[in-house]
Amino acid sequence: MGQLDHIGLRPGDAVMKTVSLHIEASCVRAVVSNGKRISRWASLTLEPGIVRDGMILDTVRLGASIGAFLEQEGMAGLRVISSLGGVRCMPRTMTLPGIKTSLLDDAVRYQAEREMPIPIEGLYLPWALLQDTGSDRQVFAIGVAKGLLDEAVVALDLAGIKNKTIDLKALALARAVGGTEAVIVDIEADQLDVILMADGVPLIMRTVHWETEELTPEAMVKQAASEVNRTIDYYNSGEPEFPIAETTPVFLTGGLASHPVVPKLLGEALANPLGEIESALRWPAEFPAAEYAVNVGMAVKVSSGKRGKKHTASKALNLTVEPDGIQRRRFSPRVAILVTLAVLVTAPLYLSYQANQSVSDTLVDLEVRLAAVQAQVREARSSIAPVGELVEEAESLERDAKIILETSSSYADALAMFSQSLPTGAALTSIDLAHGDASISGSAIDRVASIEYAARLEETDSFSKVHIAALTVAVEEDGSMGLAQFRILAER
Repeated sequence: MGQLDHIGLRPGDAVMKTVSLHIEASCVRAVVSNGKRISRWASLTLEPGIVRDGMILDTVRLGASIGAFLEQEGMAGLRVISSLGGVRCMPRTMTLPGIKTSLLDDAVRYQAEREMPIPIEGLYLPWALLQDTGSDRQVFAIGVAKGLLDEAVVALDLAGIKNKTIDLKALALARAVGGTEAVIVDIEADQLDVILMADGVPLIMRTVHWETEELTPEAMVKQAASEVNRTIDYYNSGEPEFPIAETTPVFLTGGLASHPVVPKLLGEALANPLGEIESALRWPAEFPAAEYAVNVGMAVKVSSGKRGKKHTASKALNLTVEPDGIQRRRFSPRVAILVTLAVLVTAPLYLSYQANQSVSDTLVDLEVRLAAVQAQVREARSSIAPVGELVEEAESLERDAKIILETSSSYADALAMFSQSLPTGAALTSIDLAHGDASISGSAIDRVASIEYAARLEETDSFSKVHIAALTVAVEEDGSMGLAQFRILAER
């Protein structure tokens, strides 16, 4: 069980209607709201290894921890709306022809199949109609890997929570800050989320997991500022007529929003001003709204009911996921951990050695062949023999050597990017590069980790298209699920 932190709990506050429950890798945050009033809030520190990089690694312990936490806080049995941090969302704004409403869902799924890097059958795909001109329809859709949320459903079930509605963290944050144009920077101990809102819709959602757990707050702020600037530049390059201005507020949220120096450091690192969360909800003065911003966003949705649906932007922000099934793992956690450790330790080292050795061997071979041809040229010239073909071959080899030398550094950069994007439980076995395109093969602990890897590659913005070309999962003799083998194609 994790350590229990009491924050702002008021004795005798028995009127509780809805609990908004947010799960991060390091903690669980709960807020009780009754209508438009937030009355109580509390957090539970989770033990390491239960949740990591948006993946629930120990469903049983998480469910037990949440159940005991809610019971101790007097929140058990209440209506609950939940969200899970670290889950990458793939937002898309689609323009579809003015087809019949009855065909719209199929059209959205068809278009998502073409635009998203993950097979559609592995996604939850909530969507909202933003605009209907008659001749075409503009739709906002979000793709979320099913396996990640299905594990959350299992944990909620074990915690005794009956309502399995899952809110999306990015949308909850967008609801919390309000407005039509904003940048949200959510900093947690294990990850960073950057969300860009335009016209009231969160069009860009980035999730970055810290590469090391020992980053200082200063280092986190530096990387956060870099991601914010990169996100704004990326958006403005595609929308030069309606750019995000330097007056657009940046909202700092998450666990580090309450840090004594982080808000000041971020304000100094950005050109845009820092905004402060303002809401129609009421809460005590001591309530840390920025730290509990995801919970605030969920409470906003509950308090607004159906009234928010009259606004097109609100339709996008009110999307939720209703999981259609629970996919339980059929292999033991101990086996999974052992397999993961073996794959993570050996495969990247072998891959790096194999890639570097391949480049080195190619250069040596070229140098040997070049030296031999040059010797033949000198011998031919001394005997006044025809040397045209030999000279041409020597020049061709020199060009090949130059190309190899120039591209070896870029290959190393690509190898670093592919390796750094790996989620927990996945490893690479081969990378083939050709004219900037890549074919990446590897293995993962399950389908979810494979899908997560494809989503991370897409978020690097290094490729115009990323999709899973092959994904198979072995079934062991005892019926348990083995490793997943994947091949991902990334095109410039």
